[in-house]
Amino acid sequence: RSVNAYVDTLWIPLYLLLRNSTPWLMHRVSAPMEWIGMHSLEFYLLQFHVFLTRKSQMILYIIPKESWAYTNMIIVGFIYVCLCVKALELTNVVRGVVWRCTRLKVGLCAAWCVTFYAIFEGYFKDTSHPCDGASWGVWWAFAVVAAAFLCAWTFLDLKA
Repeated sequence: RSVNAYVDTLWIPLYLLLRNSTPWLMHRVSAPMEWIGMHSLEFYLLQFHVFLTRKSQMILYIIPKESWAYTNMIIVGFIYVCLCVKALELTNVVRGVVWRCTRLKVGLCAAWCVTFYAIFEGYFKDTSHPCDGASWGVWWAFAVVAAAFLCAWTFLDLKA
């Protein structure tokens, strides 16, 4: 672990040096690297939700036997990659909707999300179990209101 912090960061500069070493390599594209780069945000964000459970202290097991660890790794890895691909598709859909909206609508949506999150966090942070029925009910009510506004604004923008 003491060496990992130094060695782990060397791969990016080494890749850049190799990639830019000759004009022939500069004009080539690595399809797997391009695909990984296209999904990198989703890979980063979803790793905490898919691979790790219970406040990032445990690893997800589909088959609850330690002897099936490699099978679990393959199953969870496949699910993780599929979720990342779907998340990129959904991100592009949301981006398309937001780009059609005016700045005022985007600002109002951002203010709504920040305000509601602050209220939600302030109210439920001291509860014994933050995922109780009341918190889920409040969160679903927020989601319904946000989805209704998003749909209404999208349909109004399409008619204009």
